Amino acid sequence: MRWWYWLLGFLVLMAFVSVKVGLKYYNLLRSASVHVDVTQAGKTGSIVLTSKNTKGGKWQLKAKKADLKGSIVTLEDVELLYCSERIKTCVKVTGEKGKIDREKKMGDLFGDVKVMSEDWVITSQHLVWYENQNKACFPGDFVLKGRYLVFGKDACVQLDRELVVVEHLKRAVVR
Repeated sequence: MRWWYWLLGFLVLMAFVSVKVGLKYYNLLRSASVHVDVTQAGKTGSIVLTSKNTKGGKWQLKAKKADLKGSIVTLEDVELLYCSERIKTCVKVTGEKGKIDREKKMGDLFGDVKVMSEDWVITSQHLVWYENQNKACFPGDFVLKGRYLVFGKDACVQLDRELVVVEHLKRAVVR
């Protein structure tokens, strides 16, 4: 009869472990898709959007003004920063028609930095702009979709060509 107690105890233990493991992975999946309502930015006059789940650091998108009209979010005075966990600092990322400011030692900060001649591309901790396809991809980081900043994996969003044409991302229109 004692073997029933052992079996019951074993089953209870396995159920407990399964629940703990299940909750762990559920929380990981849930944290991989976070929505931030950018309409709050209109009330405060500024917005800071920080990516999650990146190795070695995080992206920050800072805008002094964010307006929502219909499904289009207009950001003005935009700064794109990469915050490195290794050197505990944030570096401004600038781009002009496929060029990255290397005076700030971007190669050391990002590791593998790749710039394409006609496209606006930063790879490694990724912001990727494909001019020909008129869309941007933020693998593993964030995208702006209408009212929402979406954290996710390999997500893409259609963008206005203005994003790559205007120097230093002074104004970005995200559809």
